[in-house]
Amino acid sequence: MADDQAPEVVLINAKRYEREYNGGNNTNRHGDLQRRAELFDVRHNGIEFVTGVEETWLDSNGGRTRRDTGNRGPNAFLVGFVPFEYVEHINPDGDEYKGAPIFYVRFNGPGKSPYRLFTFHETASTPIRPNGRPYHRHIMELGDLRLGRFRAWLRFWINRPKSYWLNRQIKRMHRDRLQG
Repeated sequence: MADDQAPEVVLINAKRYEREYNGGNNTNRHGDLQRRAELFDVRHNGIEFVTGVEETWLDSNGGRTRRDTGNRGPNAFLVGFVPFEYVEHINPDGDEYKGAPIFYVRFNGPGKSPYRLFTFHETASTPIRPNGRPYHRHIMELGDLRLGRFRAWLRFWINRPKSYWLNRQIKRMHRDRLQG
């Protein structure tokens, strides 16, 4: 693994793990079964994971904003924060389905998410010391992203149909394979 790459991990919904985990992902009213992310950093009160990349824009003063101003700025990492009280167990070796570390987490965040809040960080890194680990500066001017209950549930239900129909197709194909 290169120094600038974060290891991929799997966040598994600890509440649903015992009954439903078979290596795949499905979504129901209790949230996703699993989410993939990249390990970003460990803080004094929790763990941070890179969940995606967001576009940023430059305002008239040259500051960064998430609002489209027509003047593109550099992209930013969207980093989700999982507090230690959400983490139930960590399996650093992975399992038979995925060789990545597994974090068994309670999805207690808004919208049945494992993340309490999101922060924005620079995608370009600066080494902390020569040959040291990369440091991605926190972009304070973008603030923290805290999803309200309504917005989180809306995001959850909008994304649900994609996985719902995919799960139905997989089940149908599996059933047809067993019958034929």
